[in-house]
Amino acid sequence: MSERGLLEPKVWRILKGKNSSQEGVLFIGRWEEGKNPEAYIRVMKECGLPCRVMTNENGRKKFEKAFNEVGITNYTIKVGITGQEKVDFICGSSVFFMPSLRENYPFAFLECLAHMPCVVLDSQDWSDNFDSQYFHKVNIKNASELIKTIYGGDQLASALDYVNRLDDEVAEGWIRFVDDFVSKHSNTSSAKINSYDTVKYRDYIKELDRKHLAREDFESVLSNRKKFNKVVYTDNDTYLSKDPKFVPTEEVTGTSLFEGL
Repeated sequence: MSERGLLEPKVWRILKGKNSSQEGVLFIGRWEEGKNPEAYIRVMKECGLPCRVMTNENGRKKFEKAFNEVGITNYTIKVGITGQEKVDFICGSSVFFMPSLRENYPFAFLECLAHMPCVVLDSQDWSDNFDSQYFHKVNIKNASELIKTIYGGDQLASALDYVNRLDDEVAEGWIRFVDDFVSKHSNTSSAKINSYDTVKYRDYIKELDRKHLAREDFESVLSNRKKFNKVVYTDNDTYLSKDPKFVPTEEVTGTSLFEGL
């Protein structure tokens, strides 16, 4: 989760002296067919609740046009927001309505899932990637009534634990992936990297004197990695050494990219 504030309980807003009320039905995404923004406009016209939209600049123009065409005047549109402003805008919404038809594992859904009731359409199956107890799946004909019913209500308290658990699994998944990854091994010693007993990777790249690195430049290092007894990661660099006792002169923070996670 890039905005770590979205992994905290909403009580943090009260502790910081901010308005803890939630209002409006949130939509996140560009104006494009797969996101199904027309369905959002239709449902919001029917339920008559405040609209809140996070989109890009092109989306802002199209949402404003669509709102004006159907007579919706109570709306707020945010463009390209990040950081605390994004956290506040998401957590300040009462319902998240995501009518997307084509998604895989939508990040916007994960960002909202812990903080408010969430609604998706029954004409998609991407939501099967998430625990169904934490969202509502509805036919578009009944979406406006459902949103009005749950508007102002709270999300299940356990949803925050669920989202934090998913976030934790990302780091664990990458660790497993890196640990289990088996690269192609070179059976020859012709690659330039093999001419070094110990080398800082940054210096090796500089010595290649390339205007543009080719894929083969770093593939040759990866395929010959096993010929080095030790690979050390520091705050700023990577070292490869055939000396198993090698220690770089700069301070070492760990021997794994993911140590400490």
